[in-house]
Amino acid sequence: GIKYIDFDDMIYLPAKLGLVSKTFDLLIVDEAQDLNTAQHAIVCNAAKQVLMVGDDQQAIYGFRGSDSDSINNCIKKLGDNVLEFPLTVTWRCPKSHVEAINHIVPDLKAAPGALEGEIHNIDRTKLIENLNGSKSLVMCRTNAPLCQLAFRLIKNSTPCRIQGREFGAGLVTLIKKLEGADIPSLMEKLNEYQNREEQRIMKANQFSSESAIQLVHDKCDCIRVLSEGLSEVNEVIDLIESLFDPAKKGDQVLLSSGHRAKGLEADDIFILHPELLPHPMAQQAWEKEQERNLYYVIHTRGKKRKFIVIEEEDN
Repeated sequence: GIKYIDFDDMIYLPAKLGLVSKTFDLLIVDEAQDLNTAQHAIVCNAAKQVLMVGDDQQAIYGFRGSDSDSINNCIKKLGDNVLEFPLTVTWRCPKSHVEAINHIVPDLKAAPGALEGEIHNIDRTKLIENLNGSKSLVMCRTNAPLCQLAFRLIKNSTPCRIQGREFGAGLVTLIKKLEGADIPSLMEKLNEYQNREEQRIMKANQFSSESAIQLVHDKCDCIRVLSEGLSEVNEVIDLIESLFDPAKKGDQVLLSSGHRAKGLEADDIFILHPELLPHPMAQQAWEKEQERNLYYVIHTRGKKRKFIVIEEEDN
């Protein structure tokens, strides 16, 4: 019969079957902390010389199969002639932001002449008045609170966009798959889907069950939040496609989950629900380490001010 291979197979099969040879003189690898074991086999066998760039403190994709200790494991596989060149100076973060993260990454240093920076606790009710268009980046460990905030910003006539077009497309795909005739029907089918997925994940007993269940909860919670006050399923789809559209122009506040914030920066960063770092569903040692790395990523996106958003007034 006809056999099919997917994108994962295109990496796994050459590694498994030993089809990779030292074809190149030099191979340059970026984001080396995000490689998986099959990619290691390709990287270590595809070139005479390998230049890898990465930050082991930003390894946050273990839940989707990345090796949580990717850089160190690659170094071991490459052999004895590996030279390491640490990059410990951040040219983005102010001094106060660096000092606040040094308990996690002690060797991180602010650049010469860096700003002092500001760190504030603010009440959730004061969040919107402190936002400043595209100079503001709002982050959260999970997506649902971002959707809830986006709803508030829309009502406040504050332009905003949520980072991650593929995540928005995934929400739309799920809604269409559930085939709800109206919002109550969609909510009923969504609850059934969530319960069914939880059972499937637990039965599969995969290595990242807790992370997988958390992702299902987050996806379903996003749809619930964005459906509030709407009467037609198509209205929910239109709202999602608008919020997750990267082509939107204008002075927008950007909202992002911690995972999608890697590589982003802004003058002012706002951290929602700081109590979700680490996420309470992170139980295994590698998951807890990845949560620590995610904390580091989120807290190092700011260039001037950092706001920790809390539920009560900071006295």
